[in-house]
Amino acid sequence: MTPKLKVKLVLQLRDQGLNRTEIGSSRNLWKALKIFIKTAVSRVNAGIAQVQVANELGIKPQTLSRWCISAKKGMSLEEKNESDEIRRLKKELEKAKAENEFLKKATAFFTKSL
Repeated sequence: MTPKLKVKLVLQLRDQGLNRTEIGSSRNLWKALKIFIKTAVSRVNAGIAQVQVANELGIKPQTLSRWCISAKKGMSLEEKNESDEIRRLKKELEKAKAENEFLKKATAFFTKSL
């Protein structure tokens, strides 16, 4: 655990109302780390870019990538397929939105010229 990450976790535990003794417990730090990792991985699985999530959380993208790979190994086949399907559908939706925006602009352009 890097010092930067440890500070983030300590601040997270302090926000939860734990005192210094409780925060100093390695058990609580590891518990907070697991929650931190799970949150980061779930954001990536929700379709947010790994680099963006890593920058927002102040961690290296390689670290987040490693966490995502480990989490994926622990998933059941059904969960992996569902996660992949969600990611694919989100990309498809973004593409459809971009195409729709283009068609709106094209329509406006051609109606203007008539």
